[in-house]
Amino acid sequence: MRGKVILPVSYFPSVGYFRIINSAEKIFIEARENYPRQTCRNRCRILAPDGPMYLTVPVIKVIRPATPVMKAETDYSKRWQQVHIKALRSCYAASPYYQFYADTIEGLIMEKETFLFDLDLKIISALMDILGIVKPFELTDVFEAPEGRDYDLRYTSESGLNPEVFRPYPQVFGNNNFFYNLSVLDLLFNMGPESSTWL
Repeated sequence: MRGKVILPVSYFPSVGYFRIINSAEKIFIEARENYPRQTCRNRCRILAPDGPMYLTVPVIKVIRPATPVMKAETDYSKRWQQVHIKALRSCYAASPYYQFYADTIEGLIMEKETFLFDLDLKIISALMDILGIVKPFELTDVFEAPEGRDYDLRYTSESGLNPEVFRPYPQVFGNNNFFYNLSVLDLLFNMGPESSTWL
């Protein structure tokens, strides 16, 4: 069991992200950093026939020198929502539980939040409900520079959000390989209500 943990906001976070949340006593989500591009804040990793692929939410050009993470605006001029839904259908329609969760997940993708931060928070809260994780999280109110604290996982690489050994589970395109720490959607679509046991 972890005590305090600080995580970045994330778009359909990884299995490791929710394992950390599930094992933490107190959860903080970073709300005062400047928005870093091309991270879990605006993308997730799913499993396609050719291997892992990213789904990325475009953000309106950030203001230099820095844009607060809470003010990064989602770019709806591009058809990314339709692209993400099509990709999920293509990759997971054959999975055992895709139809069970599809309406909820597609509904989240189609939300029209102005700010990416708000969309991510809505997704995290919904996924916690689906996974049966009943615990509050707080937003940070000041920014603290990273100093190697073991509870500070804001800038850990996405593949690094896996402090424990991952138990393999069946994957549609696993082909005798197990791709670990994908978006928790991969776990949900393949394991359904049993997903919580993998956390």
